[in-house]
Amino acid sequence: MNDFIPTTGTEAQWDAACERLNSYLRALGMDECERQNEIILQILQSAAARHATQPELDPTTLAMEEAHEAIEGWFARISAGTDHYSISGRVSLLISDAARKWPKAFLADEVPPEFVQAMRASKVQAGPNLQISSMVPRPLDDDPNAGVRPSMSDNGTPWIIPLVVFCSLLGGIVIFLSR
Repeated sequence: MNDFIPTTGTEAQWDAACERLNSYLRALGMDECERQNEIILQILQSAAARHATQPELDPTTLAMEEAHEAIEGWFARISAGTDHYSISGRVSLLISDAARKWPKAFLADEVPPEFVQAMRASKVQAGPNLQISSMVPRPLDDDPNAGVRPSMSDNGTPWIIPLVVFCSLLGGIVIFLSR
């Protein structure tokens, strides 16, 4: 990072921007220090150029905006015209572990075909398309307890068992108390 000397902003601001970029690239799976430092230097130089024209903006914000633009532009180039390349590209990058397997290819102009193949093989697709269906309204049941309590049959059998249990308990209590 010795090649980076910004003309605006404080050293602490640019250190914070560098640290944020470092964390962001590690979150994307970039572990190769040399390539990671190259990318950070390029992004910080772009952010410093913007900061020279817009000194009121925070260098960390500018650096992250530059990183997002660079990554989205790179995904657009390697995605072969698919929709949602930014989101699916980040997910594919993590699933395929491509940033660790091909660290020199990340944000490079020349991308090996194996890298592109790994990214496309791990493409995330949504489920089936939403289909319109209709629900036919039906009237509500009159009785909110319908189907919950047992219905009384003609001979009254559902009530016999609880009646027998109650009478047995009552008889047992009477015998117990009469002793």
